[in-house]
Amino acid sequence: MVMFDQCQEKRAAGITVTMIRDMGVDAIIGPTCSYPAIVSAINAAYYNIPIFTWGLSTSSALDNMGRFPTTGIMSVNSFSLGIAISSVLRSFEWDQFAFVYSEQGNSEKCEIMQTDVQNAIARTEDITISYVAEILSITNASIIRTLKDVSKRARIIVVCLAEGYGFKRQFIMAAKDGGFLTSEYVYIFADTKSQGFSVNLGAKERFIWEDPSDQKDGRDEEAKKAFLQTFVISDHMGMGSITDKYEGFSKLVISRMKDPPFNCTEECKGQEFQTASAYAGQLHDAFYAYARALNASLAQNASAYRDGAQLLSHIEMEFEGESGKVIMGRNGTRKPFFYFDGLDRNFEQVLHGTVFVDGYYASYKPLYTNEAELWNAWGGLRPLDVPVCGFSGDMCPRNFFLENLTWVIVGAFIVLCAIIAAVAGIIYSMQARRREIERLNQMWQIAFISLENINKKKGEASHRSLQSGVSSTSTRITFENLTERRNFNFYYYQKEQVAAMKHEARPRMAPEDCHEMRKMREVEHDNLNRFIGLCLDGPQLIFGIICAQLVTKSAPWDLDNRKEDPDEILYMVKKGGHMPTRPSLAVESDLELSPALLHLIRDCWTERPSERPPIDTVKSLMRSMNSFRNDNLMDYVFNMLETYASNLEAEVEDRTKELVEEKKKSDVLLYRMLPRQVAEKLKLGQSVEPETFDSVTVFFSDVVSFTKIAGRGTPLQVVNLLNDLYTIFDSIIDAHDVYKVETIGDGYLCVSGLPHRNGRDHIREICSMSLEFMKSLAGFKIPHLPQERINLRIGAHTGSVVAGVVGLTMPRYCLFGDTVNTASRMESNGKPGMIHLSSDANQLLQLVGGFQTESRGEVIIKGKGVMETYWLIGTTYEGQRQMFPVQEAPARNNRTPPPPPICDVPSSAPTRSVTPEYEGIYTEFKKQAVAFR
Repeated sequence: MVMFDQCQEKRAAGITVTMIRDMGVDAIIGPTCSYPAIVSAINAAYYNIPIFTWGLSTSSALDNMGRFPTTGIMSVNSFSLGIAISSVLRSFEWDQFAFVYSEQGNSEKCEIMQTDVQNAIARTEDITISYVAEILSITNASIIRTLKDVSKRARIIVVCLAEGYGFKRQFIMAAKDGGFLTSEYVYIFADTKSQGFSVNLGAKERFIWEDPSDQKDGRDEEAKKAFLQTFVISDHMGMGSITDKYEGFSKLVISRMKDPPFNCTEECKGQEFQTASAYAGQLHDAFYAYARALNASLAQNASAYRDGAQLLSHIEMEFEGESGKVIMGRNGTRKPFFYFDGLDRNFEQVLHGTVFVDGYYASYKPLYTNEAELWNAWGGLRPLDVPVCGFSGDMCPRNFFLENLTWVIVGAFIVLCAIIAAVAGIIYSMQARRREIERLNQMWQIAFISLENINKKKGEASHRSLQSGVSSTSTRITFENLTERRNFNFYYYQKEQVAAMKHEARPRMAPEDCHEMRKMREVEHDNLNRFIGLCLDGPQLIFGIICAQLVTKSAPWDLDNRKEDPDEILYMVKKGGHMPTRPSLAVESDLELSPALLHLIRDCWTERPSERPPIDTVKSLMRSMNSFRNDNLMDYVFNMLETYASNLEAEVEDRTKELVEEKKKSDVLLYRMLPRQVAEKLKLGQSVEPETFDSVTVFFSDVVSFTKIAGRGTPLQVVNLLNDLYTIFDSIIDAHDVYKVETIGDGYLCVSGLPHRNGRDHIREICSMSLEFMKSLAGFKIPHLPQERINLRIGAHTGSVVAGVVGLTMPRYCLFGDTVNTASRMESNGKPGMIHLSSDANQLLQLVGGFQTESRGEVIIKGKGVMETYWLIGTTYEGQRQMFPVQEAPARNNRTPPPPPICDVPSSAPTRSVTPEYEGIYTEFKKQAVAFR
């Protein structure tokens, strides 16, 4: 039976009552508008008839389960859209935004969205709506006037406008004309019926920036570029990207319009009727969800086909529908997906992220790798929600330098002059000190040419002529009779008798050595031989003479071809002068010789020792002159040794890094086997004393029918099965304050409260972990037995234990005490798919709060006698019961009844109360189960 309410509340109310009372319908699919849907849902609740809304019924008022206990909502409500908007803004670190809307074109849609978005944002603590503005008339003047007001309070603007009238194009062009489309502004178009940047009007599809009017304004290219600075967040209703089947579904809808009850043949041949409505998928999914819930309800009570409350108790489901993935919550509300779209440089629509909304919470998943790509139209930088200088431009930080420019210039000039003076003073003092050091060094550096060898005959004659007594003659003769020794020689220096120590090699004089020489020269004492200085000019002078001998291939002074005798040559050398006497450098004409070598030889025997080049400079120049030739053997060996030493240092550094990395890996492995504090003591060679923990909670779990499962696979498959299962469990443990003690086959032993004491939180950690273990089994499949399902039997007990390290060769951290045995008994006496708690654990759990338990009654426990135990059912938050899914174990020999049905918890979405009919069935089932036990 199909009747149209034309989105009028009074017609919807009358049609609903007529269908229920006069036509006896079993269920109602519709209405498609929000206010008529509210009226119809109230009537359906009165008659306890199931009703499924779809289409434009986006009001969040329908989510009230107490007011609408028989209503299933297939449409996406605008409250969820508000939650999605807050999630997107939060990802970009925006704290505030403005909401702009207009009721023109669709008076109901944006009005409801404005209310729901405000309510959604009010539930967030970090995001606020700074301004809400309504555009009464979609004209350029009205839009610009509104944006002027908005610009004083926001830079992030969320916009709601009717689809298909060109309002969004007109809005963005008005923003451009008014100067509100700069890099400071971000516009986000929000909609619950949108395909992003394209508009589908029947069989005709156009882009959002195209002018829909008959009289084109010729600004489509401007509008196209303007939309680069906008985003769209919507549900992609009717888009092929939501489901690959939608195109085929659309064709099927058009072909079925010819069949009853529509019988649309001639009328539906027009081009505008060749595409299914965007909401056709929702209509299909509403019928499908109703059928599934009806089957589940009839399976429980065959006469409850018109019982709306009973049917809605089975509405929680998940399937791939024609309108996308459908996830229905326990309160009959659809958990929607939203899509965050933008345009790239080629004006192609790009999906930047998806948002899944579950009640008051949203999960935003970005699909981009580089956020800067989103802001290409904004200059590559993310805009701020509040400008640096504020919305009015009067909050810019004051520039101290501009305000005090005169004083800054004067101060800078003074500081600059002071710096220049200080630098000049430092440079002058350094140069003066360097000159003083050079002067003092010249005092102890003695030129070898200034040393006079002892000449016996000359000495005797001269000294005898000056003697005044016999004793003086004998003393002078005694000095002159001294001969050159192996390590010493004797000279006259400035007519003073001096003793000189020979050095096999020229000493290298560092600055510290020069400082020591200056200090030694100042030392004078009667009991000490006075230090006069060092002769350092020998190597350069000797080097020059030797080089001259090698170059000329003759003796240094060529005495055979000179007219002067040796004494005359010696006199001429000692005389010095501007042109001192030196060996000849006449080389043969056919000898290939670098002129630089001759200049170097002359520099080495200059008269002033200070002007002679250092020996290192001589060595460097000689190498540069010989660069085109091979080095000698010793140079080659030294180069090899230097290269080997450098490579050895690099290799040692690399090996050290590898050793550190391997140590880190071994430490990580050790910390997985033993608690960190225990492992650190063992590494230091310290003994680990056993420790008593007064209150911990011990956890045991066992895979049900593991022997049968293991018997149906190879050992390798069994190992892979346990590895996959325990990997999931280990990831859950990482999120809790729980220590994994060991695994033995399919057995799993954990404890909370040690080695780190956590007060009474250990029972909460174990219970939360146990519930997550059970929940994780819902999606776990056995690779080699895909039709089979893994089920667990879990037991927990609270008490005291003693923990310590056992063994030296392979140390293990073990637990001892009756608490461990009792926890094991809880597991072995439990039931598949259930979490078994002892009375001690339940008592502490009640003190902690937040969990729902149920008494099992008194049970005979081996080694313990009769004990009252409890089942852990789920968690409770804000007074509402939330239970986790527990898999039903297959009956063993048809003797073990299945556990009570436990529904999945819908994250943090608003929950609905359990109906009296369902509660009665649940209570009766518990009585039967207790009687069976």
